[in-house]
Amino acid sequence: MTVIMPQRLQAQRVAVQSDAPGDGGTQARRAQPRRGTYLLVGEAFHGQAACGALSLTEGLDDARLTWAGGFGKWRVATALAKSRHGFGTVEGDALDVFEQIELLPCADVYGLGSPCQRASWAAWVASQGTDRPCDPPDGDHPMNQLLWQQIAPFKRRAKALIIEFPTGVLKVASASNPEPGWLHRKMLAEIEGRGEEPGPKWVYHVWKLNAKFHGSKAARRRLKTFAFAPEVVEAATRAGVSFPEMPAPWPLYAQRTLRDALFDDAIIDAYHPNLYMKVVLIPRELRHDGTDVAQASRVETGQREPEPISDVRMPGLPMKCYGDFPLIMIEDGRVRRMLPAEFLRVGGHAWSV
Repeated sequence: MTVIMPQRLQAQRVAVQSDAPGDGGTQARRAQPRRGTYLLVGEAFHGQAACGALSLTEGLDDARLTWAGGFGKWRVATALAKSRHGFGTVEGDALDVFEQIELLPCADVYGLGSPCQRASWAAWVASQGTDRPCDPPDGDHPMNQLLWQQIAPFKRRAKALIIEFPTGVLKVASASNPEPGWLHRKMLAEIEGRGEEPGPKWVYHVWKLNAKFHGSKAARRRLKTFAFAPEVVEAATRAGVSFPEMPAPWPLYAQRTLRDALFDDAIIDAYHPNLYMKVVLIPRELRHDGTDVAQASRVETGQREPEPISDVRMPGLPMKCYGDFPLIMIEDGRVRRMLPAEFLRVGGHAWSV
């Protein structure tokens, strides 16, 4: 999923005069944010990764964004999003939510990132040359239909949408439509509202991004589709605001991995040896061909399920919905937990486009 992960609006605290007894005449209260100074944001399909990214944003500066609400199918993630970040959530299957989209609040913009496992080419690429090759993605799979089915209902709850999906969808075909990329084009048609009543249409812009050119040492290819209602386009035109150009590529020396968010091992060894687990892994050889994975392994720690271990040599985002801070494997194979400060520093890296 997903997509933009904003910080909650940090309301200013101001001192005001009060006649209430017992407070010395002065009390602190939160200043009400004024419309025009922030964006109201909703999100869809929050899962483990989305909740982890929400946590990371807590360490960033005020982005002048505030949460309106969202939905997801996974109960643990839904409960955590509500309790940790203080915005309303709906737990339910996507198709059920689409039918009753009024359950979700209206917002200025919704971030959408429907499940993409059935549209990803990663498993197919990794299995080539093995004795168990995978089939290529199938555009007819029900999960892939969510890419276009989500558009119409969310157009009724927001004036702008930001949709993220793997770039590989441009190559996905199916038995019902052998033309590669038809799923993406169908989504764009839903944005425009083709076949609807005449009048101003929604407009969209599509960015084809690769994280390797924006701060990552791994190629993470994503399509970012920005969709806007006619009234938004009209307001932008009146204000003289145009849609920005794609971000310029970063230089190669700016590429980062998870290691760049960590403190030096000598500091951890000297002052935080308790972070290490009684687990030592054999680091796999990195191939740098698109098949390397950020997860080194999983280990039983007494939690509800085995915990993932992130490889610090990769630009991973260690996301979790419960338990202690994430586990990482350093270059010599030792496994430890991250410090809170390290976890927050990951949120400042730009590799997750």
